[in-house]
Amino acid sequence: MPVPPDTSDSGASPSSTVTELVIPRMNFGERLRHLRLDNDLSIEEVANQTMLSQSTIAYLESGDFSKITASPHYCKSHIERLCLCYDHPADEIIEAFELEYTAYAQNHSTPSQDGDFELTQTSVAPRRLSAILIGFITVLMLVLVLSGWGYQRYKQHRDAKRPATDLNLPSLLESPRLPMDALPIPVN
Repeated sequence: MPVPPDTSDSGASPSSTVTELVIPRMNFGERLRHLRLDNDLSIEEVANQTMLSQSTIAYLESGDFSKITASPHYCKSHIERLCLCYDHPADEIIEAFELEYTAYAQNHSTPSQDGDFELTQTSVAPRRLSAILIGFITVLMLVLVLSGWGYQRYKQHRDAKRPATDLNLPSLLESPRLPMDALPIPVN
């Protein structure tokens, strides 16, 4: 609160010292946290009501974009859900989110070909993990196909070395049928 300058007529010049109270502006995450605390809700209770994970709520309340892995579109949706839970209009918090995200994106991004900015720090880790997983699955499938092909080749080679035999074993084990008149007649 500014203090009015001293205007007394004592012959001295008016005091030029002005004291101002500067209140730092809260970021969108701090606003979300204050709304939750004003409603006396824990993160777990909010997670149950909004169907968001506790970590998502905590990351949004921290306001640290390096921890938030969801896209800005989903973050805005999450903020709307939280504001509905707190019975508070979401417009001003979403606007603060967009301003802070834009500033973050410009500081942590590189310009793309079309002039838009693409995040480099937050989007690399999930893409890299999925690329490694896809590569591993591809190599595994290739190994399975090659091992099946090699086994078939081995069977063909092994069968080609064996001599040809009649493998009709049931006919070999069956005894021949004798005609009735060839059988001896028992004498009583």
